[in-house]
Amino acid sequence: MNPLQDFELNEINNGELPGDRPQFEITDMNSLNWAFRKIAALKSQEKEIKALAATEKQRIEEWERQELKPLADSLSFFENLVSVYHTKQLQEDPKAKTLSTP
Repeated sequence: MNPLQDFELNEINNGELPGDRPQFEITDMNSLNWAFRKIAALKSQEKEIKALAATEKQRIEEWERQELKPLADSLSFFENLVSVYHTKQLQEDPKAKTLSTP
């Protein structure tokens, strides 16, 4: 965002934009130009916010992958142990389909 757009946003934030005040109306080229400047500044700020959010989402997703990797490895290890044990039990007693645990 350039300094002029920053100025436009400050004007909005300092009460230059209608809201709880009387309704603003575009009546001439100057007020039309003023509205276009506000729109451009707001869109620029919106773009910056979205870019920052995208960066943060990527950072969080990378953190999530790093945190889940050891869990997935451990989960796979234990599931494999259970599978090996279950296979042995089925070989010993082919009629048993499940194993009961508390």
